Amino acid sequence: MATLHQEVDATRVGERAAATDRHAGDESDWLRVRDVVPLVILVAAFAVCRWLIAGPLVLFVPLLVMVGFVGARLALVGGLFLAAHHVWPSRRPRGIRLLDWRFWRPFVALLPRCAASAVVLVALCVGVQIVFLNWKTDLGLTVPFRWDSALAALDARLHFGVQPWRLLWPVFGHPSTHRALEVLYGPAWYSLVYLGAPLWAGMARGGALQRRFLWAYALLWIVAGTILARVFSSAGPIYYAHVTGDPAPYGALVGWMEALPPHAFAVRDIAASLWTALAGREPVRIGISAMPSLHVASATLTALWACRVNRALGVLYVAFAVVIAVGSVALAWHYAVDAYAGAALGALAWWAGGYIVRWG
Repeated sequence: MATLHQEVDATRVGERAAATDRHAGDESDWLRVRDVVPLVILVAAFAVCRWLIAGPLVLFVPLLVMVGFVGARLALVGGLFLAAHHVWPSRRPRGIRLLDWRFWRPFVALLPRCAASAVVLVALCVGVQIVFLNWKTDLGLTVPFRWDSALAALDARLHFGVQPWRLLWPVFGHPSTHRALEVLYGPAWYSLVYLGAPLWAGMARGGALQRRFLWAYALLWIVAGTILARVFSSAGPIYYAHVTGDPAPYGALVGWMEALPPHAFAVRDIAASLWTALAGREPVRIGISAMPSLHVASATLTALWACRVNRALGVLYVAFAVVIAVGSVALAWHYAVDAYAGAALGALAWWAGGYIVRWG
């Protein structure tokens, strides 16, 4: 009986591998040239507008270097998982060993298309980021920070007269939890959302899902990150005293952060560097912007994408998005209304991407 089960399982794996070989080149499962042409035109128009207004674009070489070094590691880890999720059975069948060619054959058949699709998707996302960062450098210079006082007042009004960071203080008002939040909000967000999401979306099989992610990503960073950020130009709580002259609402939080011992990924050091660069004392600026929170918006968008790929992955990314929203307030980068707006805009971008894919 055991031998019969082994033969049946082996036959199923063989059939699955053969089916994967037949469909590995199925264009409907991957990005096609005609899928990305409208997006290329959109990003090009985005860049031309910036060039006409402010001159030649800066390439932001550090961003490209980070994409190269960190992206390669993320591709190896996440790409293998996502590609395997669409190929391998939920459990290894009896009679098939890890060193058996039939176990690896489906993934090998899909690997070239995974890699090609990921390269195209990441290239477009990097293009969006380069143009976005060029637009962002103007905030605080040609576009003054006008909304900080109004956003702080709205925060207090929505939270019954209390600034939201004070509600989080019992948990995150300790050096250990604060530092953990800094790591999650900084390096973890860059790895799992900023760089990881475009890479893994490109490697996850499903052409319609890839197109939806691309459209949502481009719309989010162009509309929310550029247009709305200029309309509601604001610096954030950590710079509140600088832009308004009133340290009262956030002085206690910022002062406590500045008194912490030196450590890696410290928000106070990053914030000081950004403000120094904004003042023109450093050669490269990447801008300061609070409303809406693109950290929260992009984490929300990634969570919605992950829910469509794998249930467990979706749960993890939803939890991570909540942590990022909490961190945006507890670390003084954003007002709570920035986080709320970011979450809503991330969901709206995901819906708009789906609408374009269905009816475009």
